[in-house]
Amino acid sequence: MALPRPEQKESKQYPKHPAGAYQLILADVIYLGHRIHEWKKVRKPQERVALIWQSLELHPDKPERFELANEFTYSVFDRASLRAFLEGWLGAFKSEAEAEAALVSLDTRIGENVIGTVVHKPSADGTKTYVNVKGVSPLMKGMQKQEIVAYTRQKFWAEKIEKYQADYALWTAEQDVEAAKGAERFQDVPASLQAGQAEDDDDSLPFD
Repeated sequence: MALPRPEQKESKQYPKHPAGAYQLILADVIYLGHRIHEWKKVRKPQERVALIWQSLELHPDKPERFELANEFTYSVFDRASLRAFLEGWLGAFKSEAEAEAALVSLDTRIGENVIGTVVHKPSADGTKTYVNVKGVSPLMKGMQKQEIVAYTRQKFWAEKIEKYQADYALWTAEQDVEAAKGAERFQDVPASLQAGQAEDDDDSLPFD
């Protein structure tokens, strides 16, 4: 007797914001803390920030506006993704000080309207589609500013902050342990070598 086929669990499909150019409103700016990022087997902390956008487009199955989000490394050095994103919106920065001032005052721009380029990006395995705001620019002349409607920060963000904090605390503890081990190894080195001197001078060349 053949065994029954296993049950297939279908992942729930959520409506996605359409791709294209759309009017968006900056609804929230969330400082997320330090995320531990791994690159080439090296783990380092990165400060992160999220920009939450409210679209004028409505969900097809409920009278609510779509929300979109960008998460960036919290940095405005010349090759940072966030700097390029902000310059598309605010114009090129003339100095690092001007860029940093724009960064730390992002929350004062909540409520500002922009034109956002919304793109769909498939996951590596092709099973998911991510919706991203690739870039934003100021409203065109004649476009009417809209207000944020019924925005509440989703619980997801508090959970992400908590995870980042826990991961960062663990990474910091690991760094402290490694530093302590390094100090112990240094103490085991003879004092003459610690000072950068040869322990045995028998091989030194004689001076005339």
